[in-house]
Amino acid sequence: PQLIRCSTIGFVIYVFIPAKRKQVFFLLASLIALVYFIGWMDAALGIGYTLILFTALIKITSSRWRITTVVLLMALPVGLLIQKGAWAMSHMSAFSLFGSMTIYRLLIFIYDRKHLKQKPALEADLAYFFMLPNMALNLFPAVDYTRWIKNFESEKALLIQKKGVQWMVLGMFHLILYRILYFYWALPLTGVEDLHTYIWHSCSTYALIIRLSGLFHLAVGVLCLFGYNMQPIFDNYFLANSFSDIWRRLNVYFRDFMVKIFYYPVYFKIRHLGNQKATVISILLMFIISWMLHSYQWFWFKGSFPLKWVDVIFWNTFGILVASSVFLPKGNWQKKAEQTPWFFEGLQMGKILTTFLAMSLLWSLWSVNTLAEWSRMVSLAIRSPLHQYVQLALVIASIWIIGTVLYRLAERYQWPAFFNPQPSSGLASFWSVAMLAGLLTLQLSPVHQSIGKSLGVDMNGVLSAKLSAEDAELQVDGYYTELLFGNNLTSPLASMKTPGGKQFQHTEGARIIPGFRHLGMNPNTSIQFKGKTFTINSWGFRDQEYSLVPPPNTIRSIFMGGSFVAGSGVADEEVVDVLLESRMNTPDAPVRYEFLNMGCPHYDLLECVLQFEEDHLERFEPQYLFYFSHGKDLHRNNKDILKAFKQDFHLPYDFLTEAIEKSGISKNMTDQEILERLQPYGEDILKNTYRELMNHCTRNGITPVWVYWPTVDNRNVQKEAKKVLRRIVEELGFIVVDLEGIYAPYDKHELTVSAEDIHPSPQNHQLVADTLYQFIQTTLLPNAEGQN
Repeated sequence: PQLIRCSTIGFVIYVFIPAKRKQVFFLLASLIALVYFIGWMDAALGIGYTLILFTALIKITSSRWRITTVVLLMALPVGLLIQKGAWAMSHMSAFSLFGSMTIYRLLIFIYDRKHLKQKPALEADLAYFFMLPNMALNLFPAVDYTRWIKNFESEKALLIQKKGVQWMVLGMFHLILYRILYFYWALPLTGVEDLHTYIWHSCSTYALIIRLSGLFHLAVGVLCLFGYNMQPIFDNYFLANSFSDIWRRLNVYFRDFMVKIFYYPVYFKIRHLGNQKATVISILLMFIISWMLHSYQWFWFKGSFPLKWVDVIFWNTFGILVASSVFLPKGNWQKKAEQTPWFFEGLQMGKILTTFLAMSLLWSLWSVNTLAEWSRMVSLAIRSPLHQYVQLALVIASIWIIGTVLYRLAERYQWPAFFNPQPSSGLASFWSVAMLAGLLTLQLSPVHQSIGKSLGVDMNGVLSAKLSAEDAELQVDGYYTELLFGNNLTSPLASMKTPGGKQFQHTEGARIIPGFRHLGMNPNTSIQFKGKTFTINSWGFRDQEYSLVPPPNTIRSIFMGGSFVAGSGVADEEVVDVLLESRMNTPDAPVRYEFLNMGCPHYDLLECVLQFEEDHLERFEPQYLFYFSHGKDLHRNNKDILKAFKQDFHLPYDFLTEAIEKSGISKNMTDQEILERLQPYGEDILKNTYRELMNHCTRNGITPVWVYWPTVDNRNVQKEAKKVLRRIVEELGFIVVDLEGIYAPYDKHELTVSAEDIHPSPQNHQLVADTLYQFIQTTLLPNAEGQN
């Protein structure tokens, strides 16, 4: 939305700018938009360093010295990211922007500029690096420099802009379609149990590449809007009939970049070996470089360079399959089609279906983090009963028959010309208007409410970028969650700005604690975390200063939990404990109330119990302990044990060691296998962990209160898990505060930090504070008085 808003405002002004100043205006608009998107500090860093690099490129005449200078300039930010210092991580937006602008365009610029007979104007060169849509989108196509220079207003401006609007609408349509596929259909890795679910997972994961299509169509559409006559970027990739065809259709800009910069130079150097050998070697080398470039791209976005076997196997297998087309015999399919059209169309449909399934299986490999995870999925599929193989074969045969008929009809009645017309045609305008009208209609409250009610689905997954259960869990997962979702092209988490900055452990406020607990807070620290002031007091928790012993006539409570309690994404004065304390301490209150916020990002139940022990929280002499749960304690406990087991951390409690011994887990198992083996012992671990917390409270005269603080997207599985938790804590003697249902009257979009960040917003903290106020006044304090 921000990109579309900025592009629309910029375009309205651009129309009235004189022709000679249009590129200058585009450059200025891009720089202003960058400040709007990532803030003036990160924008200044990204712009400044890019200008230094650009100056070296155009001012140094010696090729040797120019390349040496560029390498040295690139080495500095690379070194800073490798160090993972707090400063670099807090300015990840600047690093990601710089990387996005230089990953491909730097090589293209160096290669193409030396071949140009006439050097372009300075503003044209600068605009090539500072492209308006790139200021908002880190994932960006490899735009060719020569075409960029030559194709500026190479046709009538109105035709170029018309094409741009159509591609922008198509991009938005693809992104909405992606939301539907991602939220309602895609099956996560953890859902794979047999052959059927493996095929479902593979096909749905590969289909989510439509997200990349949506982003790139939106990007090139914006460029067309400002007079840059861009070529099509995707070509019906799901209709590819071979691996060489999918390479030709999928991300055309990247293919052209690889062919131009790597394939042709290598091929012409070794063509003396023979055309066939030179072609195969050049293709294989090109795909090896593709793997390295994608890992390099990931490095700029996430601050780590992934060296994974799944990447190596994916790119090398893809390269071998494309290269193998060199050895395939070339047939006269046109003549065959004229003689037996049904045979030809059936064969073509078979090739399309085979290519799609093969790419889905290959993509399922690329979407996991380890080869062991993929091997486990495949082994589950192979061990499936025979009837599943028969059913799958029948489904594939049915799709092939229906597809062949549709292929025949499409060829006979020229459907491609109707559904995919030239951008300059009136029919293309009709489809754009139809798609836009459909998207706007879907936004109307009566329409989407009616659809949601009739289908029995939550339409919020269509109307906004909403995380699936898998990704929502990853976003607030533990300390070691760095690689958020496989190859990171299909998850909305890939769109998150400053990914390093959104991890608390990368800030100066974090204190690394070796071992199971792994993380704490640095005392006397004030930082900007997610754009909000995050202040840590002298005791090492996020709150104002408190004396060790509570003042006379004071009721003191401590709040314990993870990032929700700590207030991830909200300012100091907006956190639940501050709001509650402010409301309780009225001028006429007979006693003073203190709520000490001991919450810490990434903490789960086990970390909180350890925190109580290691930090001796009893010394603060609280009367009440509020532990906040989101209904995920059982799952989180098992993941914490998995982390400790893999990292060889000392297990703090005997019952954890016993559970590991009984489960029979080993380090050569995949994470999913370990979690499955721990599952039968999960409830016992949960009981023992809560019992430890209860014992600490009992020994120190503290009344324990268990608060269920649901996530805004409170799923059924979470509600079921909450029932188990509530039963356990009630049996142990916790006072229970169940906040389920408090979100019902409110707009859920206003209750989270953002669409991509599920942490509670200031309004959510206020809502919880108000509810706790009522509970304390009507239940907790009267009970305490009765006991006294």
